[in-house]
Amino acid sequence: MKKLSKKKQISLICVLSFVLLLAGAYLFGLIYFQSHFMPNTYINNIDVSWLNASDVQDLTSMIPSKIYIIEKDADGKKAYKEMIDLTNEASADLRHDINPLLERQDTALWFMSLLQPQQLESVNVYGDYDKDKYMELLDGLYCFKEENIVMPADRHIEYADHRLQIVEGSDGSYIDKETAIAKIVQDTDAFVNGSGRNVIDLRALYEKAENSGNTDDLEEKLAFLQKILDKTITIVVDDSTSVSLQGDELGDLLLLQDNEFTYDDVKLEEYSQNIADRYNVSDDEYIDRNALKSSLREVLTETDDATIDLEWIYYGSDYDEKLIEVSYSKQKLYYYENGKLVFSSDIVTGNDDFSPDSEAIPEGTYYVQYKKRGATLSGAEYTEYVEYWIGFGSSGYYDGGHVIGFHDASWRNEFGGDIWKSDPSHGCVNMPTDMVARLYELADIGTPINVYY
Repeated sequence: MKKLSKKKQISLICVLSFVLLLAGAYLFGLIYFQSHFMPNTYINNIDVSWLNASDVQDLTSMIPSKIYIIEKDADGKKAYKEMIDLTNEASADLRHDINPLLERQDTALWFMSLLQPQQLESVNVYGDYDKDKYMELLDGLYCFKEENIVMPADRHIEYADHRLQIVEGSDGSYIDKETAIAKIVQDTDAFVNGSGRNVIDLRALYEKAENSGNTDDLEEKLAFLQKILDKTITIVVDDSTSVSLQGDELGDLLLLQDNEFTYDDVKLEEYSQNIADRYNVSDDEYIDRNALKSSLREVLTETDDATIDLEWIYYGSDYDEKLIEVSYSKQKLYYYENGKLVFSSDIVTGNDDFSPDSEAIPEGTYYVQYKKRGATLSGAEYTEYVEYWIGFGSSGYYDGGHVIGFHDASWRNEFGGDIWKSDPSHGCVNMPTDMVARLYELADIGTPINVYY
């Protein structure tokens, strides 16, 4: 065999030496990186290249541990993410578990890390945190704030723009606070014990709309409600005049609640007032608005056509469409002229227990019968002088001996509210002196008085 030249021998030795060197370096890395992080390795943006688990654990001890909570936004359609820094906001004392990251390294290809940096994230921790502080933080989460909560709406019937329609349910963005907090705490405890993750998804806990109801039932209900809207209410003014209440005008008096129609008291009052304003005949004839409202309440939510005969209140020739109303529940007196409120006053009435000893004025219609400046009122337990006395009774004519009336009460400092329950009158209507003085000047003999509760 021909010997290699000296030059070739040197070249071969160099190649073998280089191969042995590479093999030695590879074996070194294969062994070394069993217990150390490979080059170009970062954990939570901290360079941990060539370090062992113990050193890295010390190095990462100051990394804030964060909890990410996934919720729904206010419209209930998109995800909303919040972060709580356990370390800085809940005084957490946590250590990062580095070993799982170390064990996941592919040491057989350690040399590849020389060319390609790798970014790792430490999510496994163990330790403890201040639960009282944490609960305070949870109380302020986005999903618990009133302005971000939309209640789920089941499939239902909607009445808008004078049209009935079935509307599909919407989930909204309501989550039971107690249930949500219980899950967050449970998952957080698992995280700090090294057995859970730091991402807590609450979206599955949000309440959902109930759309499993029988659509045929809603269709049947809608047809029934439509009959209510389609009917006609005829209001008879007199033998030759009537008003038809129907269509959109009728619908304006209704409210739809829980798939049922009810009446709108505010609109009902406006409509009754409008009828009174249009058809009051003269100074001696006035439409009973309360009776009209009561009749409308009875038929508005029915499906059949209905007829209402207006009730009229008749006065003496000196009556100029004046009306006094007394509300027991509000402890208020209202004085009207030509259907418009002129003034109101706080009052104190008798009690309303309706026992045999009750001093309440029965509900109904009365008339001013007698007016006097300066009068002495007396009873079994009292004698009082009043500046103004306006007596009233159930007929339009004075029959003497009045014991019911409006008068001042100088012995009282307050009127209205609940005073009548603890310190009622003896049956009359007590008023502040300036208010009863005004009523004395405005009210005429024959002016009607509606008393209601």
